[in-house]
Amino acid sequence: MSDLSPESGQPIGWVSIDKCMTKNITVVSEYPRCEDLFRWLFANGCVEVYSLVAKAANINKSYKLRSIVRLFSEINEMLGKLTPNAAARAVKRLRDKAVFPIIKKGAKSFSGEFASPNQKSWFIADRSHLRQSFCGKVQLLAFTVQELNAMEHLSQAFLLDSRRLSKLALSKTAPKGPLRFSVSKTASIRNVAPFINA
Repeated sequence: MSDLSPESGQPIGWVSIDKCMTKNITVVSEYPRCEDLFRWLFANGCVEVYSLVAKAANINKSYKLRSIVRLFSEINEMLGKLTPNAAARAVKRLRDKAVFPIIKKGAKSFSGEFASPNQKSWFIADRSHLRQSFCGKVQLLAFTVQELNAMEHLSQAFLLDSRRLSKLALSKTAPKGPLRFSVSKTASIRNVAPFINA
């Protein structure tokens, strides 16, 4: 929409929905004939997500981790109502902002460090065993596995799936302890062996 200069009252150009939110411009009063369109946008979460993203852009060290989780969860919920392209556009202003809480290398918990989505130096521990294995060894997103599972739309909007340790880490398992022969388990496996395709 077109914005007016406060000094001259003359148009100064076009502004986005998120700028309207931060400048408290009442869109419907500016364009009363488009009221139905703006009601539709509000109903579909477009305007709300821009407002939440504007709030997230101000995240700093004074924010508690639980407040950040709550804010990102709200953004995630709104992004779920948008198309993938619209969701990516909605969070665009956060791509270079250090708003993601990070557990630093050498640390075991969040201590007020942040990174931007565009920084490639941090990873997402999306499994509990991977979090235990990698915490302190690499920089990790400070959200728990449960919190991450509830932020799928946010992860997709920022294209963060490639940072998931479940996709990057190679897991190897090996038996530990003394080995004992089990007659009952061996018989059970022999019974089902003919039905297992090689």
